[in-house]
Amino acid sequence: MKSTLTTLPKPSPEAIALSNALTQEIHSVIKKSGPIPFSQFMQMALYHGQLGYYQNDLKKFGESGDFVTAPEISPLFSHCLANQYLELAEKLQVNQIIEFGAGSGRMALDILHYLKQINQLPEQYLIIETSPSLQERQKQLLQSQLPEYFSHIQWLSALPEQFEGIILGNEVMDAMPVDLYQKHQDNIVKAYVDAVDGELTWLWQTTEDVALPKDEDYQEGYAFEYNAYLSPWVASLSDCLKKGGILLVDYGYPKSELLHPQRTERTFTCHYRHHTHDDPLSYIGLQDLTAHVDFTDLVEAAEANNLVLAGYTTQAQFLMGAGLLEFAASLNTVEQLNAAQQIKTLTLPSEMGERFQVMALCTEEVSNLRGFVFDLSHRL
Repeated sequence: MKSTLTTLPKPSPEAIALSNALTQEIHSVIKKSGPIPFSQFMQMALYHGQLGYYQNDLKKFGESGDFVTAPEISPLFSHCLANQYLELAEKLQVNQIIEFGAGSGRMALDILHYLKQINQLPEQYLIIETSPSLQERQKQLLQSQLPEYFSHIQWLSALPEQFEGIILGNEVMDAMPVDLYQKHQDNIVKAYVDAVDGELTWLWQTTEDVALPKDEDYQEGYAFEYNAYLSPWVASLSDCLKKGGILLVDYGYPKSELLHPQRTERTFTCHYRHHTHDDPLSYIGLQDLTAHVDFTDLVEAAEANNLVLAGYTTQAQFLMGAGLLEFAASLNTVEQLNAAQQIKTLTLPSEMGERFQVMALCTEEVSNLRGFVFDLSHRL
């Protein structure tokens, strides 16, 4: 499943220099305060200053980047999200969108293109983006493609207050820092990053931070992650949302599947130039670091913050319910041929169809949403 480092493409001298500079920053923190939890290392590797992976200028998305997201695969994905936005907006009587972490800007562009075609553009399209380089890329794309609507698009560094509308997030939660844990004898040990003889190394220490379900038989060495950032993030969404809904798409599973005793390895993964591997202490700042989302933790955090679950299902079932096949049928013959493989990638269980999950949360009870006809909330 994983690539070894020897098979990875070699970074450019500029990328190596960037990685070395970030590595030195991490060394400085460890020298000052001692070994750091892996979540702190991951936070620095992804978001530190102008050097972190999501803060620097290196290309991340698409064929020439490190990974491809659903909006990059096909505009039909974004059109389906737009359909679900329209239904939520009508039921909740709101007319604004926030996109959390807009990546290349492709999803925003395709959503707005579709809504423009059907004369349903929102009053405002707000983008929460902390990366200056990604923000600039998004602005260039959207201004060139939607000049007449561009004044309705705003970039924010933090969530607004008293927002009435729909919040969209595609592959946002998987990039939140996680801590890594392992079963060792009768204890749980937690991963730290240390510096020994000028090299970053692993250090495992016994902890009582988390516990595995006691009624399950976990083997020695069983490995898992925990995202302590998820609950505060959901609380911030709830605090910002006076009225409306939240639509989240990410790869992950319910807790019962993520913490199944027969799962053989943790979900934490590094992505570099379309290769996956499991060594985050290499290529620091040059690769994406991700972990699967615990959707049970997500819904529990939502309900603790006065949000109501409106639907939960796989990406394949969501897209089918939200109009994927109808969109495909409206294409001409050449476009349909091109879309066929894209649809397979988005929906097949072996591709993104079941590895990615979709959840809708609202400020009030909402039922019978088209994207959640095949609802899996009972699995949570």
